[in-house]
Amino acid sequence: MTSLGRRAVLAAILAAGLLAAGLTAGLAGLAAGAGTPGTPVRTAAPAARAQRVPARPARRVVYPASFAGSAMTGGRQGLQVFAARSGRLLRPVTTVKSASGPEVAGHPRQLYYLTDGTGPNCSTIMRFRYGGGQPRVLRRFVNISVAAFTVSRDGRMLAYVWSPQGSAAPGFRCDVTSPANLTVQNLRTGARHTLRGVPGGVSGLAWSPRDRRLAVDVTGGPLDISQVRVLAQPLTAARYDPGRPLRCPAAGRSCAEFTPQFTTAGAVAFTACLQLSARTCRYVLARAGGSRTVVLARLGRGLARTQDGAWSAVDPAGSAAIVTTPLGARFATYRWVRGHGVVRLHRPVNGVSW
Repeated sequence: MTSLGRRAVLAAILAAGLLAAGLTAGLAGLAAGAGTPGTPVRTAAPAARAQRVPARPARRVVYPASFAGSAMTGGRQGLQVFAARSGRLLRPVTTVKSASGPEVAGHPRQLYYLTDGTGPNCSTIMRFRYGGGQPRVLRRFVNISVAAFTVSRDGRMLAYVWSPQGSAAPGFRCDVTSPANLTVQNLRTGARHTLRGVPGGVSGLAWSPRDRRLAVDVTGGPLDISQVRVLAQPLTAARYDPGRPLRCPAAGRSCAEFTPQFTTAGAVAFTACLQLSARTCRYVLARAGGSRTVVLARLGRGLARTQDGAWSAVDPAGSAAIVTTPLGARFATYRWVRGHGVVRLHRPVNGVSW
């Protein structure tokens, strides 16, 4: 074979090899899903486009559907139950005029409240099934006047501040002497313990989780304002010896503190009056934990023209509250829910509890 013939044969062999390689690559592409003849090939979308991350919904906060208190309008007396969503009156509890200090506690839920009397029966703590029923006597105090009381959330422990009656003349309201006493009692076993030397002016008490500590709202001190202090050992201490007042949420200012309540995490929620002058206040809902006190919600618009105090009820998680504060020269009741802000309810209610 001539040199020219050999070149022609080699060229034919090379062309056949290239054609076979192309067919092999095309078949491999089809096997890999590259497409079929006549069908356009769809390329994969970028990962950011292919995966749409749904927006995270707002965390739902579950709070009690109703709360107890005393209507401040409408000429009603005693205690009632209101809808937490709107403040609408649901049902009366008692029409006794002196009924005050409602406490919702226990499982199933019970409503406890305090009534005043005359003569030797100065004070009585009543118990009422929250869903309805007839009030029953929990404790009747003879020749003793009770200034404030509280029942732990589990319904196990009672605490009350009391003073011996100064006058038991029939037809006259009870007088009290000072200083007072603080008694804690296990409602299941009946065991009790009393601390002496409690100053006058106690207006609120609250048990901590597991019923180990006790918050006390008492008026006094150099500024003669209401402040919250915590008793570290109320079950064993012989005398009233509280710690320092809770920190004011406004650094460098004095503030009055009202109606403390513990959360399940051990923090203390309370309503604070930031005293901007001798006659005005800006009310906030605050939480104290460790060395910090933070503002949870600002209540009302502008300044209140009174420092007469406030009432608040906080759910165990510390994520919702019913709060009543002065608004101008009157009062207003609000519902606060974490992440959803503050809503003013239809009517003002004092002594709120849920």
